[in-house]
Amino acid sequence: ADQSVGRGGGGGGPPHGAHGDVDLPIELKRQCQVMVHGLPFAYDTPMLRELCKGCGEILNVHVFKDPQGRNRGYGLVCYSTPQAAQVAIAQLNQAECGGRILSVGLDKKLGGMQ
Repeated sequence: ADQSVGRGGGGGGPPHGAHGDVDLPIELKRQCQVMVHGLPFAYDTPMLRELCKGCGEILNVHVFKDPQGRNRGYGLVCYSTPQAAQVAIAQLNQAECGGRILSVGLDKKLGGMQ
């Protein structure tokens, strides 16, 4: 019976939820999800998580890539609380990262979409 333990892990991740997202109610997500613009083009999702983890508990991180797999210079970070998102904005907005200036703010695309 123990032979099935761990199957389906590491490789593809759980089948539910894109990018392993933890679903927050949209009202809360609007206050917890920040968009990070100006990322160095060498950055990937684990590097963005590392950059942002000191601000609070992170639920999801995603660096956007073009069809060729190159970083597009921005990503999303969803924190577990609005307070953590505000700490990230305060600490990282206009900070220098890899020779670029970051622009960090609440994800405006979540603003009025119903």
